[in-house]
Amino acid sequence: MSQQKGNKSRINVEIYGQQYSVVGDESTSHIRMVAAIVDAVNVIHDYIKLKEEHEKLKESMTKKGME
Repeated sequence: MSQQKGNKSRINVEIYGQQYSVVGDESTSHIRMVAAIVDAVNVIHDYIKLKEEHEKLKESMTKKGME
């Protein structure tokens, strides 16, 4: 849902499960694209954290001779 005020666009977007109201000079499609990129960054952040945790667990298991 979007509203135009002068040159500003107000659009509601969902980023990582949360609703945000974004106001900007760009088109609504541009704002949606930026929101999707931010959402992807959050997903990648979670992936990297899980991968690091997995590597630590593997290392711990190897040190204990469990692998």
